[in-house]
Amino acid sequence: MKNKIFITSILLIILGVIFVFIENTFYQYLDEEGFLHESLFLPLGIFSLIIGIIFFILYCCIKSYKRFFKQV
Repeated sequence: MKNKIFITSILLIILGVIFVFIENTFYQYLDEEGFLHESLFLPLGIFSLIIGIIFFILYCCIKSYKRFFKQV
């Protein structure tokens, strides 16, 4: 199970980075009236990054917990 958490966290972090890159490269512009137009890639990217980081921290906590109590 812990490998699934690790793989999921890495995939979410990569997906978040890709979404933020796409948002900053293609979908963000100002029109003639000065309004900023954005797509949903930025919120999806930030959400994916946050969830991926939380899963990675959870994976590290589980791994260190098992390593600590295995030695005791």
